[in-house]
Amino acid sequence: MLGRASFRHLYSEQGVGQIQLTLKHWRTPTTQAGRLTRIALHWTQFAVGTGTSLLTDVSTKLPHREVKWFALLRQYLNHIGGSIELEDPGIPPIQRVNDAYIMDMVLASDKFKPAQIRQINYCRMYLQAVTISDISRANGMELDLPMRRGQPSPQSSTSRWHRFNQARPPQIAWTLWQKACLLWSDTTSQLSRQLGKWLYPAHELRRQWHAYYAPDDRLYIFQDNRYNHHLPIELELESEFDLNANDSDLVLPLEAFPVSAEATKEFWEIVGIRCHILTPADPIVPGSFQAFLQSLVEPWEAALFHTIELRYSPHEIVRYLAKETFLGVSDGAEKYKCAAFGWMISRSNGHRLVRCAGPVYGANLSSFRAEGYGFLSMLRFFL
Repeated sequence: MLGRASFRHLYSEQGVGQIQLTLKHWRTPTTQAGRLTRIALHWTQFAVGTGTSLLTDVSTKLPHREVKWFALLRQYLNHIGGSIELEDPGIPPIQRVNDAYIMDMVLASDKFKPAQIRQINYCRMYLQAVTISDISRANGMELDLPMRRGQPSPQSSTSRWHRFNQARPPQIAWTLWQKACLLWSDTTSQLSRQLGKWLYPAHELRRQWHAYYAPDDRLYIFQDNRYNHHLPIELELESEFDLNANDSDLVLPLEAFPVSAEATKEFWEIVGIRCHILTPADPIVPGSFQAFLQSLVEPWEAALFHTIELRYSPHEIVRYLAKETFLGVSDGAEKYKCAAFGWMISRSNGHRLVRCAGPVYGANLSSFRAEGYGFLSMLRFFL
């Protein structure tokens, strides 16, 4: 009776309305409401400090999240077993090999109560940190001790990204922060998992570091918004550099990367190992169309071309499609709980260019799903 009278559960009405409103504004980024929605979500994600979108992982409890709107939206998505995947959730990227998100490790440890997690997050926001590399020394071997104590030194890295307006938490919060640091380091501040090479050039990193090294055998010390050049004392001593600067510049060389450097009475010295910038591997160019299909990252894409037959070479097909009017048809069918799709593309004179067929996957197979598979497969071939 209630269903026929269109009486719906108010909780469902509220949840569906929130989802629709969020997606509506997210998909219109040029409007004021769309911009504000993206700003609110990105800032909430930044404040939460996790490495997964808070609308994708809706099951993990976030006691340190303080924005009520997204809390209710996550609660409803978790209730229905759903999630929302966004093309730009606003997650700050990791900076180095073996880097990790601080709050992910705190939440996964299950060693802190909700109120304690909030205190730890206040300390993290005061330090303007997101990942382990933000609170570590550039050598990737140990934590920055002043950052661990909650009192950053002039040699500590500083954020060049968005900044939290967070007052310094009380001492009880820093006691919890130091306890949390034991999740990724020992009592001597040595990291449990050494950080590796940098993933981005120096000018793209999230933080400003005190010292940099470049393959031109120069040490660059950042001071007064300039990079002072320090030459090596001797070419054989690659870790010792003149105490006095030779020159200065406003920008770094592209190949420069952060290092840990300390000043003695006689020279600057690079301490620990030097973690260079990770060089991406050259992409492997497929030698044939079949090899290209095998190189597709997502398995579902390769499944769309289960049985494909090209009547001409790929270059000839592209030339025909670009210069002539062509015809593309697709179809799908379901019978005895099995479904399949097929499509074909031909020139205007009837000559076939390519045809494809394959099985349909998923629950609740139907002819609608099969026809959708065929249309998607043909569109993916064009794109």
